[in-house]
Amino acid sequence: MAPKETALAPDAPADPVATGWRPGLDGLRALAVLGVMAYHEPNLVMAGGFLGVDLFFVLSGFLITGLLLDEHRRSGTVSLRSFWNRRGRRLLPALAALLAVVLIVTTLIGDVAQRHDLPGGLLSAVFYVSNWNLIAHHQSYFDQFSSLSPLQHLWSLAIEEQFYLIWPLVVIACLSRSRKLLIGVTGIAAVTSIGLMAFFLGNGDPSRSYYGTDTRAFSLLIGALGALFAWHLRPSGRKTLFAGIVGLLALAGAFLFIHDSDRWMYRGGFVAFAFVALGVIILASGDTIVSKAMSHPILRKIGFLSYALYLWHWPIRVFATDVRMHLPNTTVGEIAGIAIRLALTFGMAWLSMELIERWFRRSQLGVARFGIGWLGVGAVLVGFALLAAPSAGSTIATSIGADQSASRERTLATPRDPSRPSLLIVGDSVALTLDNGVRHVIDPKVSIVGGSELGCALLLSPKAMTFDGSWTKDGTQCPDHNDYWSKLVEAQTPDVVIILMGAWDLYARDWGDGPVAPGDREFDQKYTEAIDATLKVLSARGAEVIVLTTPCFEPGPGERAGPQHDVKRAERIAQLQRDAVDTLNQSGPTVLSSIVDLQSITCDNGFTQTRDGVAWRPDGVHFSIDGSQVAARWLLDSLPDSARSRLGLPAQ
Repeated sequence: MAPKETALAPDAPADPVATGWRPGLDGLRALAVLGVMAYHEPNLVMAGGFLGVDLFFVLSGFLITGLLLDEHRRSGTVSLRSFWNRRGRRLLPALAALLAVVLIVTTLIGDVAQRHDLPGGLLSAVFYVSNWNLIAHHQSYFDQFSSLSPLQHLWSLAIEEQFYLIWPLVVIACLSRSRKLLIGVTGIAAVTSIGLMAFFLGNGDPSRSYYGTDTRAFSLLIGALGALFAWHLRPSGRKTLFAGIVGLLALAGAFLFIHDSDRWMYRGGFVAFAFVALGVIILASGDTIVSKAMSHPILRKIGFLSYALYLWHWPIRVFATDVRMHLPNTTVGEIAGIAIRLALTFGMAWLSMELIERWFRRSQLGVARFGIGWLGVGAVLVGFALLAAPSAGSTIATSIGADQSASRERTLATPRDPSRPSLLIVGDSVALTLDNGVRHVIDPKVSIVGGSELGCALLLSPKAMTFDGSWTKDGTQCPDHNDYWSKLVEAQTPDVVIILMGAWDLYARDWGDGPVAPGDREFDQKYTEAIDATLKVLSARGAEVIVLTTPCFEPGPGERAGPQHDVKRAERIAQLQRDAVDTLNQSGPTVLSSIVDLQSITCDNGFTQTRDGVAWRPDGVHFSIDGSQVAARWLLDSLPDSARSRLGLPAQ
C-alpha cells in the first residue's frame, strides 16, 4: 500500500514521509487560511484573522525542521538539491499562473497606482522578495483604505521561501557537529528576531517590524524549536483534554478579538501567539481533542487547498468588489459579495490544484530546467507589465508618497530656519503632488515643509467606503493626522499653512445608523466638527491657514466612475469648507484662514482636462509633474495679500 500523505508546509500540498500522516495539521492549515480570508473580506468582521499567517509560519518551521531531521537521521545528510527541487515543483507553477492572471486583469481594469506598481510587484514576487519591496515602499499590510496591490499578500510567502533557502544550510552545518548546537543557534536566532521586532517598532516603523524576514523569523524558529524537542511526540490520553480545549479557545479568541492596531502584539504578543500555536500543533499531531476536531474531512480538504486558496483570495478581493459587481449596498448585497468571492476563490484554487499543481508535482523536471523556466516566465511577465504601466506624469503621487511617508520623524526633527518665511503644506496625495509644483515655482527664500500623507481623510469613522467601493471595517486610515500636524506646527511655527484634501472625504461613512454621504445631516455635522478641529490645530501658533476647496475628480484610464466622481459631493464638501473658514475667522479679531477656490478651476463645466495647454491631472486625481507647476503658479497668484506678505512675496 502506498504511504499516505502528511501535512507539510502550509504553502504547499502534503507529502508522503516516513513519520506518517498527521491529518490534524491539514485542519490547522484550513483554520489559518480561512482566518486570513475572513480578515481580508470587507463584509466580515474577524479582527485577528491576520494571525492565520503567524499560524502558517509556526507550522512551516515545525514541519520543515522535522522533515529535515528525519532525512538526516535516515541518511546522515540532507539532499539540498532534492529539497529545493520539491519546493520549486510545489510552489512555482501555481504562483506563475497567478502572476499571469494578475498581469492581465490589472492591465484591463486596474487603477493607475496598481498598474504603476505592477512591474515591481511581479519582479519581487519572482525572486521572493515581496516583503522587502513593501518595506521599501512603506506599504502597510493593515491599510485597506487606499489603492490595493493585488500582489501584496505574497510578502508572507517571500518570508517562508527565504527561510526554506537558508534554513536547510543551517541545519546541515549544525547537525554535522551536534544537535545541541542546532538547538542553541535556533534559540539565539529566535531571541534576536524578537528583539529586532521591538527595536524597529521603537523607531516608529511598524511596516518594517511586520514585513521583515529578520523581525518575523522567530515564528518559524519557534516552530523549529518545537520540532527539535517534540517532533516524534504523539500526545494522547485524558490529560490532554484540558490543554486541547484551552489551546483551541485561545486560537479562536485571538482570531476574533486581537486587533491589527494592537501595538502590544509587537512587544510580546506575536511571540505569545507563536507558542500557543506551537502547543496546538503538537496536540494536533497526536490522539487528542485537537487532532479529532482538526481531522474533519471538510477541514482536511480545505487544508489541502490552502496554498492555492491563499494565492487567489487576495486578488479576487481586490478586483471583485461589491461596487464593481454592481451589488446593492444592503445586507443581501454584502452576503452576495461574500458568496461570489468565496466561489471564485475556491474555484480558482481547485483549478490550480487539478490543472497545474498535480501535473508539476509528478513531473521529472530538474532544478536547472525549472530555474531557467521560472526566470524566463518572470522576465516575460515583468516585460508585459512595464508596457502596461502608466506614464511617469500620472504617478508622481506614488513616487513622492513613499518619500513622504518615511519622513515624519525627520521632518519633525528638522529645526526651522528663523531667517526665512515658512510655508507648511498638508493634506493627502493630491496635496503631495501640488507640493512638488510649489517647490519648483515659489521664491527660493521661502522654506517649505511637507506634512501630507497618502490616503488621509479629515473625517474619521468606524466604517468607511474604500477606494475600490467596498466597505472597510475601520475608516481611520491616518487617525493621528491632527496630532502629527500639531507637532509640525509647534516645531516649525509656519507663517502660512496650505491644506488640500482629496477624494477621501467624498466617500460614504457609517456611524452605526446606516450609510451617509456629503449632503446628509449626520455626515455634514461630523465633517464640520472634523475640519473645525483641524483648522484650530493648524492656526494654533498664529499661522494663516489657506484652505483649497476640494477639486472635482474624473475616472482615470480604465477606471469606472465611483462616488468620488460625483460633482455634487465635491460641491457640498467645498461649501462646508467655506463655512468652517468663516466660523474660524469669527472666533478672533484677526483673519486666521482664507479660502482659495481650487474647485472652481477644476470643475469648469465638468472636469477640467487641461490648463495652460497642460494635461494637468492625467489620472483624474493627481497633478502631473508639469501640471503641479501650473497649479502652483495659479495658487500663488490667488493667495490673499495677507498670506503673500507673511511669505515675503509682493502684493498682487
